[in-house]
Amino acid sequence: MNNLTEHNIKMASLRYLKEYYKFRPRSGETKISADMRGEGGIVADGYLTFPKEDGIPFIATLEATSYTTKKEVRFQLKYEKLGWDCAAIALSFMAVGMFISHNLGFYAALRLGLFISIVLFVTIVSVFFLIFWFLLSRLRRYRFIHAIEQFKEYNADEQWVAIGEDVFPSYTDRFFRELQRQCIFFGFGLLVVNEALKPRMLITPARQQIFLGRRRLVQFISMNELTRRIGESRYGVWAKQFTTPRLNEAKRWLTPYRSTFSYHRRRYPHQMIIISICLISMMALFVAEWGKRPIRVIEQDDYHAELEAKAKTNKRESFGFDVDSASVRPFNNHVKPYIVMGPGARKNGSDDFILSVNSDEDLTYYDCSRLFFQSAKYLVQDTVVRTVDLAVRRIYDLKAAGVKANALWLGCFGSDNRYVVFPGLLHPNRQDAENSLRNYAETLKKAKVGSHLQIRTLKPIK
Repeated sequence: MNNLTEHNIKMASLRYLKEYYKFRPRSGETKISADMRGEGGIVADGYLTFPKEDGIPFIATLEATSYTTKKEVRFQLKYEKLGWDCAAIALSFMAVGMFISHNLGFYAALRLGLFISIVLFVTIVSVFFLIFWFLLSRLRRYRFIHAIEQFKEYNADEQWVAIGEDVFPSYTDRFFRELQRQCIFFGFGLLVVNEALKPRMLITPARQQIFLGRRRLVQFISMNELTRRIGESRYGVWAKQFTTPRLNEAKRWLTPYRSTFSYHRRRYPHQMIIISICLISMMALFVAEWGKRPIRVIEQDDYHAELEAKAKTNKRESFGFDVDSASVRPFNNHVKPYIVMGPGARKNGSDDFILSVNSDEDLTYYDCSRLFFQSAKYLVQDTVVRTVDLAVRRIYDLKAAGVKANALWLGCFGSDNRYVVFPGLLHPNRQDAENSLRNYAETLKKAKVGSHLQIRTLKPIK
């Protein structure tokens, strides 16, 4: 269809429009022009005007498109706008989901781990993003048609899109249906020109203004007149308004299919604000949940091994000590108190003390002389450790489980330098010790505290 060039479509459509408007009330003649240029780089392929009865000019403009320039009427996705909207919606849904999960007591970062939670977060947001991308890409908001967007930039009484019938393969083509839909929505007319250059009207322009004064008034001038005036030096400053778009945007003079209109100058402050609020809210929820992470629970043997390893490098704190009688220092430096209060106290720099728990939080320390007895004693052994620090920690662990425990240094009864931790007191016979073992075993089992209780015999040194 070589006859359907853009120039032929333009001229055929202008003749049709002159005939179409010939019965409109007017007070002067109708003028038609082709290739009109407006300030800000706007181009009108066809221009028709006549004075109305009140003297105000009636203006109708035309955008002609042939097969070679079909990109002007085929929609393109507004990827940037669609991406910002999808990101804002996806993060909003994710923030709501995290808020509901937090209120239900499900803390993903604690139950699943930090790394898995981050991967899950990225995955869910990406899935939401793709779902909304698929759904929203069908909306008119994200489908950019060059001819339609140009009409939205300036005010005219009626505006027409004229296309050759070879621009679209059929009237069921999705690009044609979208052009038709936007023409109806924005109130623009649509003409289709066949091979015989006979225009056929598919859509008439809306008689009522759709934009209600939101578009600017643009002064148009023909390309021939513009070229002549540009050549005259005295029109140099004046002509710039027709050759340079506002705000120094790209010049449509050299790139006729690249829009210089307001859509490409837009920013997305609302989407940015929504995304920022969602990210800050989700970060606050994460910090709140991360602060509730539980105490690490390890096996008893591993716990003892860890404490023993730390005991080799830990530096013990120094404690003062109280006495149960009047102090005789500094008058007699050889007198030592026999009751020493506070954890970690020592006698002559060694740990040869018996540790027991009283009703308070503190521990009471005695020396080996308090363990003088003539017959064997029995105790319920919980564990044996190497240092006094480990013994103290185990006593507090048992006390937290509701079991009163004590510890003593086995060096008081032989060459063993370890400490034995035992619940309760020393027993005069084995039967009493076995009864106590059963009671303590049941108590520790209910408290879910691991222990290996057994009977230990203490024989005095003779």
